[in-house]
Amino acid sequence: MSYSEDRDRAPQDARGDAARHEVPAAPGEGEGGQRPANEVPPAPFDRSADTTAGDESSAHHAGATDPAAKPTPTRRVVGVAVLTSAIVAALVASLVVVPALLTADDEPAEVVDEPADPDADPPSVDLSALEDVESPVEAIAEATLPSVARVDVPGGAGSAVVYDSDGLLVTNNHVVAGADEVRIVLANGERLPAEVIGRADFADLAVLRADVDGLPPAEFADELPRVGELTVAIGSPFGLDATVTSGVVSALERSIVAGMGPDAQPLGDLIQTDAAINPGNSGGPLVNSAGEVIGINTAIASGTGANQGVGFAIPTINAVPIAERLIEEGTIAPAFLGIEGEDLDPQDAEMFDIGVARGAIIRSVVPDTPADEAGLVEGDVVVAVDDRPIDSMVALAARIRIFEPGTEVELEYVRDGETLTTALELVETPEDMPTSG
Repeated sequence: MSYSEDRDRAPQDARGDAARHEVPAAPGEGEGGQRPANEVPPAPFDRSADTTAGDESSAHHAGATDPAAKPTPTRRVVGVAVLTSAIVAALVASLVVVPALLTADDEPAEVVDEPADPDADPPSVDLSALEDVESPVEAIAEATLPSVARVDVPGGAGSAVVYDSDGLLVTNNHVVAGADEVRIVLANGERLPAEVIGRADFADLAVLRADVDGLPPAEFADELPRVGELTVAIGSPFGLDATVTSGVVSALERSIVAGMGPDAQPLGDLIQTDAAINPGNSGGPLVNSAGEVIGINTAIASGTGANQGVGFAIPTINAVPIAERLIEEGTIAPAFLGIEGEDLDPQDAEMFDIGVARGAIIRSVVPDTPADEAGLVEGDVVVAVDDRPIDSMVALAARIRIFEPGTEVELEYVRDGETLTTALELVETPEDMPTSG
């Protein structure tokens, strides 16, 4: 089957995400983070639940997060199974700022001391020069929309981005989790069955394959964006296909806990954006001004289940290597460090003169694991992995899990006020070890 451009566009679908995840909120913020609901309304496969206010820190076992160990204040982060990529910042980018001072070389303006003619026509502004100007968002949307598809599952929908021309697409794992039937709707309206050929719940990524040739693959960025950079989200929020929203990168390396109870997963190194992301955007692309996919939209922070200006995307520098492994292997296990720990509380850090205010403090080390062999002990505070800072146990767990087992990493940690480093080789998570705690 080939990708045909002459198909009629499929009818709009009023459904949203195929799964809901939640993320704890910051203290004092109340309900905040959610992955958009799967259906509008109600949400199928709804995994949302009220969180219980409690200690901000959360315990983690063997390098993985255990959100249930220490409940965090209520802020739900809802996963979004749609690509909403629009760029409000494009309007700002089109402005040109010039000096407001008259230089000495400029001729002074002629002063005309005459009354205005009340019958004269008002001055007109020639807008013809703008007719040929293409906005950045318009150009990005035109280039990227053909590479975005809707993902339909029983009771819900999400989004996906074309990975290669042979029918491979990347989406969120939570979009297709538990689905016994998956269909995609291409940009031209063509509806096709799809097979889930690989999934990584620890990274919230999945790869689909459809029997179609000639799909236009998206271009994926090979580096992180910069804070303040223009972003465009594209997807099917609330079943509204080909929706484009825009904003900026508002932060980098955010860490959240998606889901509740045994389904909770730590996600780290996320891109934060204010581009509108809503239910149905999960799995869709977040695109930069060069038309490159910089992230896979996965969650929003919201007290209502809809966009409130804080969304999260998995950076492609993490997503692409995982997708490649899923294509080759189908199922992959997260890497394993072998510690149990929690967030370092700044007040405790000051009280006990630990030497740093943020990090992941080790509470126990699993025997015969990489952490044990590297000499890590209770009380050590991990502050960086491969020179990239770590400010919480969630961040450490999420960072470790995206590595391929067998990878050597360098950990920076603080012990008795002294900063030390150690190199260790990560292993595959043991089968009897829960990946979420």
